[in-house]
Amino acid sequence: MAGALHQRYAAVHDLLFSRASYRLLLSTVAGRQAGMYRKAAASLSRIDTDLGRLLGELSAHGADDPPLSGGALLRETLIEYSIALRESVATLERICRRLAEDERGYRAIPDGTTSEFNHDKIQYDDRRSHLERIGVKLTKLFSDYQRPAGWGKK
Repeated sequence: MAGALHQRYAAVHDLLFSRASYRLLLSTVAGRQAGMYRKAAASLSRIDTDLGRLLGELSAHGADDPPLSGGALLRETLIEYSIALRESVATLERICRRLAEDERGYRAIPDGTTSEFNHDKIQYDDRRSHLERIGVKLTKLFSDYQRPAGWGKK
């Protein structure tokens, strides 16, 4: 489930930040980018809700699970990954909502400072980097994962 939620999140990220975002270009030319940002924010809100459910399920499991080699660390890392994904989703949702409300004001650069958009984008990039680091750790744990001998055999 975490993988599917990440794919949905990545689709929104790519829509907004991919260099080849044809949809964003068309929306901008047509003057409909605010609607696109609202749709993206709504999609991210649904992903956040689903991540909350997933985290509840992950937190509820553990004590009754069979003793799997490395299972506890794997579960803890999956929880950590889900939390990091949720933080990235929340930050991107906030960016989308602000862009939908007042893109020009949000992107405006006051004298001698940086725009609120750039500030939020830097925070978002930091959260994505953190998510990627945990993702690498999780991938390694999955590749090293060992089931106990005889587990799952009938």
